[in-house]
Amino acid sequence: MARLPETIEGLKAVANHETRVQKVYERAALFRAKTNIPYTKIADAAGISRGVMEKLTGKSRRMTDENLDKLVTYLDSMGF
Repeated sequence: MARLPETIEGLKAVANHETRVQKVYERAALFRAKTNIPYTKIADAAGISRGVMEKLTGKSRRMTDENLDKLVTYLDSMGF
């Protein structure tokens, strides 16, 4: 289990990241629903691994900033 940050700034950073992850997940889910493209194909096109995409779409909703940036860039290029 991960340790919680010990400072207010650390807690804010974690909260901001989790909010960003949720927003990107919602965009990816909307894109998938409208285009009927599976998450695995979205991951391949965005340049991230399928396992990373599974972490985003699973219960844990985890993804690094670098991979979030790649996915956001792909969704932006597709007009979502």
